[in-house]
Amino acid sequence: MTSGKRLAALPEVPTVAESGYPGFQVDNMYGVLAPRGTPPEVVKKLHGDIARVVRLPEVRKSLEAATIDVVLNAPEEFAGYIASEVAKWARVVKASGAKVE
Repeated sequence: MTSGKRLAALPEVPTVAESGYPGFQVDNMYGVLAPRGTPPEVVKKLHGDIARVVRLPEVRKSLEAATIDVVLNAPEEFAGYIASEVAKWARVVKASGAKVE
C-alpha cells in the first residue's frame, strides 16, 4: 500500500512506510471539482448530495469492494489537499530534472 494507512478492505497488507520506507506516501484520490467562481451555495449543495449518495449502503458496499476508503472532506479541506499535492509533486518533478518534450 502506498497510502499513509492500511486500507480497511486489505488490513493485512502493510504500507510502504511500514515496510521500511518511512515518509513514502502516494495516495489515489477521487473527487468532484467545480469551476472557479461557482457560487458557494451550489458547492454546498453538490457536496451534500454527493455525501448522501456515498453513504447509501449499496454505494458504500460497491466502493469497499473496489478497496476505496471514502473520505468526505469539506470543499475547503479538499482544496487544501489538492494544493499540498501540487506542491509536493512539483518538488519531485523539479528534483528529477524531468522536462516536457
